[in-house]
Amino acid sequence: MYIRVMSKHLIEDVTPITTPNGFSNLNPESLDPKPCHMVIIYDDQEVRNRVARICANLRRLFSEEIDFLESWWKFSFLRS
Repeated sequence: MYIRVMSKHLIEDVTPITTPNGFSNLNPESLDPKPCHMVIIYDDQEVRNRVARICANLRRLFSEEIDFLESWWKFSFLRS
């Protein structure tokens, strides 16, 4: 799974994906969590905080289905 957020207008409330009958698409009892490697590159603390809230929402909503692995990098560090 690959997620890329490249906007200052970030979605901060993520809702779970459901089927027409209202249930989650995946059955967490029959599946091991799948890894999702996320590389987050940010410029300033405000953007970092917003992305951290998005990541927290994703973990809250999908933690039984997806194992989120995050790597955080600041642009200024990568420039050096």
